[in-house]
Amino acid sequence: MLNGECWIFLTHHSQDIKKVRLIRNEFERLGHNPLAFHLKCLNSDTEEGKKELDSLIKREIDARQWFIFCDNPYLYSEWVEMEKAYIIDQGKDFIWKIDITADTETILNKARKICMDIEVFISYAHCDRKKIQPLIKALSDRDYSVWTPESRINVGDNLTEQISDAIIRCAYKGFYIVVISEESIMSSFVKDELAFATSQGAWIVPVVIGNPSIPDDTRTWIGEYQQLRLNPTENDFNQVVDMLDSVLEKKIANLSKNSK
Repeated sequence: MLNGECWIFLTHHSQDIKKVRLIRNEFERLGHNPLAFHLKCLNSDTEEGKKELDSLIKREIDARQWFIFCDNPYLYSEWVEMEKAYIIDQGKDFIWKIDITADTETILNKARKICMDIEVFISYAHCDRKKIQPLIKALSDRDYSVWTPESRINVGDNLTEQISDAIIRCAYKGFYIVVISEESIMSSFVKDELAFATSQGAWIVPVVIGNPSIPDDTRTWIGEYQQLRLNPTENDFNQVVDMLDSVLEKKIANLSKNSK
């Protein structure tokens, strides 16, 4: 959804079609193009028909970047399982799940949350990687898409370009978290990322670990900050995610209001 008006592939069981239509309609209301196959309208009774349908679905998957699994643990479909397996096998990155058994408002709120492009960029010193694992888990557990160089950059990618693009996206719609520690204040990479994020108008979410001596220029960029213990736990980081959730709720409310 980097440029809006995305095609979104919805994987779902045919018995859930009424709720899937609610999701489809909500994505359309928010300016996107959801694609949901209703298999009963296609001929899959013959072997030739199955092959044709399989080819059609796979071509559509190949052409898409966004995928929503409309999950129902009480129903099984060979086609749904095939679609899921193929999407994962193709290395698709943008996959979300919506519990189709939830109430209508919960389902629609999840669709709105997805549309906010909730990608989070975390800037930190490499040696702090272990310390921030609970932060990554806390974010992932609440459906945020976490961007770190280790998880998103492949061999041969342009590191500077990939990081710059990610920061710009997070500055535009997502969140930029900078982890300040004794190690990161010595990192030229963290300082450069923070300076660039500031220049892009990012809303800076500073997390200070321990009690480092923060340089004046860094302190000016980060403003007020959340200070955590030297070895923070997932519960400590949950306070940070709670704050992001509260901001996101306001974004969702504004998005819904402006889309009427």
